[in-house]
Amino acid sequence: MFAHSLACAVLIALLAHRPGGLAGRALGSAVPRRLGELSYGLYLWHWPVYLLLPRPATGSWAWTSAAIGLSLLAAVVSKAAVEDPVRQRARWATGRRGWAALAVTAVTAAGLWAAIPGRSRARGRST
Repeated sequence: MFAHSLACAVLIALLAHRPGGLAGRALGSAVPRRLGELSYGLYLWHWPVYLLLPRPATGSWAWTSAAIGLSLLAAVVSKAAVEDPVRQRARWATGRRGWAALAVTAVTAAGLWAAIPGRSRARGRST
């Protein structure tokens, strides 16, 4: 944790000292900006993907890559299909259509919650 905090402090110092330097250009490039635009969707989707994606018996780079890829894909789709239209006040996101979209989302979320393996059975037991 100390090394992480120290690295963040060094990065902040570099950015404050020379905003147009190598660190500033690297962090201001297209890839970090796009990931920043997807950060909310990644925050929402990474955990359901982690829980629902069948895991191999041992750790695997292929599984990790698949989980990252699926989380990114879900974030891109939800940004394009939900976040941006709501932000831009699309017709389906307002009025009665907005309530219908909210109901469909709630039912989908409940279905995903029900699909999580062992979610309520494991709670409260010590094994």
